[in-house]
Amino acid sequence: MYQRIFKILFLILSLVVFFSFKSVLGIFQCSIGLGDKSLARSPINVLAVLNCTLNGRSANVFKWTLDGKQVKEEHTLQDPKENKKWSAVVLKNMTKDIETYKCKAERGKENASCSVSPAKPKAQTSDSAVRIVDLGNTPELECRAYGWPVPRVSWWLNGSQIHHLDAQNTYLLHQQAVNVLSMKILIVREEHQHSKFTCRADNVFGTSERSVEIQVRRIDMIDYGYREKFPIPAVIGTSATLECICTEKNCTEDTTQFYWKRNGTIVSETPNIRLSREVLRSGLKIALTILNVSKADEGDFFCRVSNSIGFEERRRTLQILAREDFQISANPTEAIHEKSALQYYPKSYGPREGANSTEMVLFQLQMSNVSDQFVGWYTCAADFKIILVKARVFVTLEGEEGDDDEGIARIESDESPLVAISSITAGGVIMGFIAALFAYRLCRKKRSDEEPFFETPVNGRQFRYDVFVTFSSQDLNWVKKELLPLLDKHKLKYCIHDRDFQAGKPVVDNMAESVYTSRKVLAVMSHNYMSSKFCRGELEMALYRSTEMGDSSVIVVRIDGVDRSKLPKALRNRTFLDHHDFTERKNWEERLIKHLKPPSLDKNSEKKNSEKTYSLLRNVTEA
Repeated sequence: MYQRIFKILFLILSLVVFFSFKSVLGIFQCSIGLGDKSLARSPINVLAVLNCTLNGRSANVFKWTLDGKQVKEEHTLQDPKENKKWSAVVLKNMTKDIETYKCKAERGKENASCSVSPAKPKAQTSDSAVRIVDLGNTPELECRAYGWPVPRVSWWLNGSQIHHLDAQNTYLLHQQAVNVLSMKILIVREEHQHSKFTCRADNVFGTSERSVEIQVRRIDMIDYGYREKFPIPAVIGTSATLECICTEKNCTEDTTQFYWKRNGTIVSETPNIRLSREVLRSGLKIALTILNVSKADEGDFFCRVSNSIGFEERRRTLQILAREDFQISANPTEAIHEKSALQYYPKSYGPREGANSTEMVLFQLQMSNVSDQFVGWYTCAADFKIILVKARVFVTLEGEEGDDDEGIARIESDESPLVAISSITAGGVIMGFIAALFAYRLCRKKRSDEEPFFETPVNGRQFRYDVFVTFSSQDLNWVKKELLPLLDKHKLKYCIHDRDFQAGKPVVDNMAESVYTSRKVLAVMSHNYMSSKFCRGELEMALYRSTEMGDSSVIVVRIDGVDRSKLPKALRNRTFLDHHDFTERKNWEERLIKHLKPPSLDKNSEKKNSEKTYSLLRNVTEA
């Protein structure tokens, strides 16, 4: 009985399989593929032939449409037999990247349709147009393409196809599919900088390419040293300079590119922002100077250097401080010491630990046997490197020297952030100068790699230069052509900012040092000069020094038609050299040299005019 049941089930299953197979064999369906171009009348002019077949069956009629419109008969080919087994359409061109061809076959009441969309290849890569890779890493690039027929893909470099294990096993290729090819660069080297690897896709309808540029990131091009960990401080209203130095030997090549970026945007030059580039023995220095800084300028700036062997991008942080953060006071105190006149004693005190601690420094200037030669202004200066803060007191005498009851030295203050006023005895005095924050820099020892503030006296005077020339960079051609040859001819030692300003030092410090170490300050006055906040800052500093020392050290030469009313008030009523006026230009050189050449020196008068100012500063530097 079980055998009978098994036979019946087997018979039923066999019948099901038989009729299913017969149904499959007899289905009326079509498919489209690439045909033989030789079937066309002019194969040379044919782009491709699309062949429509019926899975082994035949049809009475074949119809072709292109994007819904019937294809003309002259563009089609038919099987010459009565029972047609195929039909083809000839493509001589493609007006669009993608076109849809539809084939419809009819046989009696049966019909079948199929379609295909020939498409030009479209290459894609796994990366954007630029791939940043660290030196020595192993990146992988993928080339993928789309289209019909399925495109073949390949990688190319400098016009040559890359094969597996090319360039001494540098390139490793892996074919994941006909239209997908990945490539590994075993070790990224310096020579890969700016290399463009091209993903190429091909089919019968065309070629497509997509390139990826390799940029090699390094960590050894820019040198900040320990300073990178600390922000660059600047005081509101002053100038701040950010620098980075490219130390690689290739940094000075002509193709080297650099920029500064902030908040993802490249920083461009504006009236308040200056970009500079300087070639050094050890590489290339690029700098970003911000004039008249404000709180809005605080934050991170990124310096980037790129050349033929790679690139590097490093961060510099700008910290903005208020002027109120820096204080200094000059306080006279009563004391008698058996010391010679004008002795200088630095003494430090104050908290030295803690996050909010402030280091205080006490500078003592002792005077003994006070006489009329000590009458005048005394200035205490604290150089914070980012700002120079001063406090002044004035000493006068009353009564006869040696009479302690009536001989009184009166102390008066002038424009100091914090000045205490009191009276002192004529027999002796200690004036205490207290500088807050980092004023201890004034009493540091001279570093071996820095110049002292004052060098050996020139012509018996304590000046490093005969003249400091302040001018707009837009007037550089006039300065080089008309002025500097004249100064060289008369052997005058001059200071100009683009040559003599010390690299790495804040701009305001360079300005102050140039003004105070030059016997004269020559301002090349022009529209460009008065439009520059940088130039006006130098001029204001020079006028302040001239007023403070009473030495008439400022000389002005006008080189264009800038209006006198545009000048600072202190200069409007002064006589100046006018190179712009044709009549005055005839003897301007003689008049200028007359003002610039050092006069014969009277040592006694010179002492009275300069010793009070310079002796303290010289001692501070040497301490």
